[in-house]
Amino acid sequence: MDRRTFLKTTLSTTGVAAAGGSVAVSPALARPNPEPIARAASVSIEAHVSGAFEMPYLKDVAEQFSRRVFEVSDGQLRIQIQDATSQGPHVGSSDKGVLGGAEASFSVGSELVAVHPAFGYFSGLPLDLGLSSQLFMTWLTAVGGQMLWDDLAGLHGFKPILIGHSGATGGGWVRRDLVSAPDLRGLKVSVSGLGGKVAEALGGAVVEMAVDQQASGLREGALAFAELPVPLTIAVSSGFGGEQVGWVHERLGGQGAMLAFNIDRTVWDKLSLADQAVIEACGRESAIVLTAEQAAHHGMVAPHLMAASGVSVSKLPSTLMQAARKVAREIVGDVAAFDMTAARVHDAYTEFQRRMAGLDEPAGLPNLVG
Repeated sequence: MDRRTFLKTTLSTTGVAAAGGSVAVSPALARPNPEPIARAASVSIEAHVSGAFEMPYLKDVAEQFSRRVFEVSDGQLRIQIQDATSQGPHVGSSDKGVLGGAEASFSVGSELVAVHPAFGYFSGLPLDLGLSSQLFMTWLTAVGGQMLWDDLAGLHGFKPILIGHSGATGGGWVRRDLVSAPDLRGLKVSVSGLGGKVAEALGGAVVEMAVDQQASGLREGALAFAELPVPLTIAVSSGFGGEQVGWVHERLGGQGAMLAFNIDRTVWDKLSLADQAVIEACGRESAIVLTAEQAAHHGMVAPHLMAASGVSVSKLPSTLMQAARKVAREIVGDVAAFDMTAARVHDAYTEFQRRMAGLDEPAGLPNLVG
């Protein structure tokens, strides 16, 4: 389900509007999206999508960002997203790299950890080592995180642009028989990035499974645990949950993952300063809109949607989570020791996290666990 369809249908079916409340739809999503007129000498950038961005919700994020770039540039910049069936190997695969052989790509940050482990700091560190979406954007925009991200990405030939964050509301989806398991030994799980490394260290077998198959995989027992790069409400609307499957607030992958538009560094450097500013501004706008939508959905929609869908709330065993936190620190320590680039990013990240401890968003999000 994409964002626009979700906004139009979910609020009414869960009874939020009928209860006397009203939820404003973002102007960028509500308007009919008239096609701007392309002008002469316009720039066209071919973009591929990662495996995660084939999800309708994330594909819509990419399309909305691309449209805004086209609109704000008055038709001078066009990002052309290639159909998944024609783009070849996925972004991040060994033979195509970060951009999947194109001039740009859309990806979830955790998908790039295989390129260099330090990308884990820009995708979401595991468990309580991760930053919330608000603090993550603060680190990037105001405390030098973007410069470190640019330096790391530059070593691999691209310029990264933040366009959103999956948020901390996604949690995980678990088979009921895992709720009492002391570890993940022998169990098949779908967790990406450094969170996947944690799962492996706990004995889990990390498998690659298309997102549109994971809901049925959980119900049928082919998967024991899965984490998605989308908010809780989107997952429930996509069919996750059921008699044998519950939702857990805990994530091995931490507080969510960043969503990025990656553009070839040579292509980026050839753009005018004005064009670069347009892309960066549209990225910031996209990230702000997504963060606001996630907070609204989680507080106003999620409780009604979960009740209507019969989704139960579970908890992972405390012994498993204690072991996971210990392993996570060891894994992040290994990442910091990978090379000088990783050590530099690690020092900046942990210093920011230390100084901001206890200063996270004051309001917080509603607690669905109870």
